[in-house]
Amino acid sequence: FPVTILGGVINIYTPVLQITTDACAALLEVEDTTGFRAGDRVLLHQTMGCTGATDYTVDAVGLFEFATIERVRPNRVIELKRTLVHTYQRCNFVQLVRVPSYNGTTNITSVLRGKPWDGKGGGIIALEVRGILNLRSTIDASSIGYQGGAPRNVNNSQCSTTVGNTTIANPEAAMKGSTFVYPRVDNVAGYRDWE
Repeated sequence: FPVTILGGVINIYTPVLQITTDACAALLEVEDTTGFRAGDRVLLHQTMGCTGATDYTVDAVGLFEFATIERVRPNRVIELKRTLVHTYQRCNFVQLVRVPSYNGTTNITSVLRGKPWDGKGGGIIALEVRGILNLRSTIDASSIGYQGGAPRNVNNSQCSTTVGNTTIANPEAAMKGSTFVYPRVDNVAGYRDWE
């Protein structure tokens, strides 16, 4: 059996723009097909929910499934071998992650990392090993997920703490960090009343 040496970022990420199905397969229109090939294992993941004018739709956040690529079609369409198990929300926060598959002995000899979430892709580390996996280094997912908001010091260097919602125009407010939805315009910053 072959021996594979791993480290660094091993996944490829692309946003899914549209999902359609026919009788036997799922078709994913993606932003970029570079690095994806027929036979690749992939992970489809709903990373964020949808933000409406007055509410959020988060029912599908966190849904995922593994699949195999049947073929890469023209016009940035990836055809999967089977239909999907889950129904994903169509607000452009679904990503497709190429999951490398290894046979034999796989040695992680330097830190294995993922691409940081950038609002369109990343934040996931995935691999498939059929054989032996030796962890001779670490798998480090720290700081690749949703990003925190920047603190803002107000009122004699006291740090503002979120107790209410406001727009960024409020001088007492600090931007909220990212999460599984983008905040509405009236909900992008937090503030604390200093009584």
